[in-house]
Parts: sequence; structure tokens; C-alpha cells
Amino acid sequence: MLKKINCKGVSLIELLVTIAIISIISPIVFMIFVNGLRNFAGGTNYIDQQYKIQEVIASIREDVQKAKKVEFIGVRDRKDPLVIYESVEFNFSDDESETNTRTWKFNDNKLMLKINNGEYITVVRDIDSDKSYFAYYSDGRDAVEQLVLGIMPLNNDRILNKGSNVQELITTEFSVRYKRVGESE
Repeated sequence: MLKKINCKGVSLIELLVTIAIISIISPIVFMIFVNGLRNFAGGTNYIDQQYKIQEVIASIREDVQKAKKVEFIGVRDRKDPLVIYESVEFNFSDDESETNTRTWKFNDNKLMLKINNGEYITVVRDIDSDKSYFAYYSDGRDAVEQLVLGIMPLNNDRILNKGSNVQELITTEFSVRYKRVGESE
């Protein structure tokens, strides 16, 4: 007895319909994939900017807590009752002859730190130094004395979605009420 083997293959029409369906679906899948990558890159950028700012705030908070004296250096602007300075120096020793200081300064889109009388080192890059500042606020009655830190990260132009950048100035206040506060030019 002869068995008939079904040798039927794919017809040309079936092949054309399959290719047409794939050509319609593939651009949609590709766009979903590309948008997912853009959203991931934007979210990563935003989180990276926030971590940088959090690290700076934690370091300066630690310096404020340990400092005996806080000195504001170089007046940039006076906005009553806020005075904006170029940099802030923390002195950690009671003895004025002892050099145990840390000086923070915004310069060339970087936040820089000088320990004692050494050179400035870059702590954080990509900070908008024109919008970032150190300020001193006092209500005049010695009830409130604060170091005000305003930080604005630079916008990352490498990402397509500019909304994935930190859009507003991040402001933090540290109490310096029980510290000796000074000012120098």
C-alpha cells in the first residue's frame, strides 16, 4: 500500500501576507524599544543629579555640625535679609592659630573643596555655579541664623528629553546659631 505524503509547502500568498504583517509591526516595536531607552536614560540622569546633590548636602551638614566657626567669604550679592557669598569656610578648632579648616566654593561649574591650606579639589562636577550659592540668613534678633545652600545641577544636553533634568534650584538650610559666624572679603 502506498502512503501519500503531504508535500504541500507555503504558498507565495501566505509568505507575502507574513512579510506585510512583520513590516507593519516592526516599526511599532522599534519605537517602543527606543522610547523605553530614552526614558531609562532620562530617569538615570535625574537620579544621578539627585545623588550628587545629596552627597554634597550630607558633606556640608557634617562640616556644619563639627565646626566651631563658620566664615563666609566674598560677598556676591545682598538680598535683604539674605547675603550671598562666593564660598564658606568651616574652622574645626578652638585655637585660631591651629589650621583645621575646610573651604567650599562654587567655581567653573564645579563644587570645590580646600582642606586646610591645600589646593582646591573638585568634589562635584556639572553644577551651575552661576545659580548655585552659599548664603547667610539672620533675622536680626539672633533667634535664627542659617547657612543657606542653593545648588542647581547643569542640564545634561546628551539626553533627548530635557525634562529629565533637575529643573529647580535645590535649597537647604543649616542652623549656625550656636557657631561663631564671621565674614571676610
